Amino acid sequence: MSTAYRSIGRNVYVVSGSPVTLIIKCPGANWIVDPGLLGNREKLLRNVLERLGVKEYNVLLSHTHYDHIEALEALNPSRIYVSVLEYTSLLSSMVRNILTYGFTQLPRILGVRSIDVEKEKVEIVEEGFKLGDSCGELINLSGHSPGLAGIVFEGFLFVGDAVFGDRLISRVGIPYHFNAKRALLTLEKIKAYAEKGYSGILSHGPIANSEKLSEYVDLNAERLRLIRELVIDHLLREPLSLEELVGRILGRLGAEVSVENILLGSVTVNSIISDLQGEYGLSTEVSGGLVRYRLTRS
Repeated sequence: MSTAYRSIGRNVYVVSGSPVTLIIKCPGANWIVDPGLLGNREKLLRNVLERLGVKEYNVLLSHTHYDHIEALEALNPSRIYVSVLEYTSLLSSMVRNILTYGFTQLPRILGVRSIDVEKEKVEIVEEGFKLGDSCGELINLSGHSPGLAGIVFEGFLFVGDAVFGDRLISRVGIPYHFNAKRALLTLEKIKAYAEKGYSGILSHGPIANSEKLSEYVDLNAERLRLIRELVIDHLLREPLSLEELVGRILGRLGAEVSVENILLGSVTVNSIISDLQGEYGLSTEVSGGLVRYRLTRS
């Protein structure tokens, strides 16, 4: 159990996993940030809470993707806090699945659980919300999801899914972002914190010192820019359906061309195509029963 969590500062603990969970002991309120997936999570979190002497707590969600909230079922928080743009998707698994995956079969393929939270327990928070005196402050890191919230601590920045580790990027090829353009702006925001000496806590990756955090930010930004270049390159040459385009990009990136990678990558690529319409003309055609897109220089 000693390796299940580690202290990273005054009363802040990181529980291992993908995603990680934070436990913050703050005068007046204790916090669990992103409970994570179920599986053995219930036993793990209960053991860590017992060792830390935490009996009552609130839950703060960086965002409402299922891998960050599933273990809510194993907890009994006093209140659940979430940003306003994640509120409706927390209350309704149907809204959550549509916003995250669209009308695809991916939730079934991934085994996503239907978790609906009663609104009476939920509090809406915004950027600047303080967990308590010197216990952290929320920062808007949207892009991966509409209302992704990070937390600024003394010397640390919890970035959630705004930054991914190199292993995950290598595996998926196309990192998931609801809005790729917004994600790039968020990466610039995080880069500024790294340059000020802040270390980073990644939901899916290691705890990184400021230098390593800066490297991860650059890696993520370079990947998004490369994907944009590949979208332009392919769609200027020939019309392709969204799934054809994503499959080709995954191949160019050396990532597995799997159902999961295509469907998740399609969200990111589709947001890039939408953004490119302001710079390029976009034509569509139906061929072989598929809608195919092509960019035309304006």
